[in-house]
Amino acid sequence: MDSGQFTTLLAKWSRGDKSALKALIPIVYAEFKAQIIELKYFGGLNGEEIAEVLNVSLSTVTRDIRMAEAWLQRYLTRNATPDEKPK
Repeated sequence: MDSGQFTTLLAKWSRGDKSALKALIPIVYAEFKAQIIELKYFGGLNGEEIAEVLNVSLSTVTRDIRMAEAWLQRYLTRNATPDEKPK
């Protein structure tokens, strides 16, 4: 989704279009999870620091990190050649 489509959905949502909100929720949530991963792996923050920066609970941070790591493991396993697959 490009920024124009995102802006259009925001405008529709602001006018009360519930279908736009349903389309926005996964996008915003994915962006939030991406922020957590960025802070952990590229920013070097620990779970408590991430929770403080994003004003969320430590359990939210821990859950999202586990989900992202599991997704990455599945992605790498599916897309690696047989000799590159993780053991």
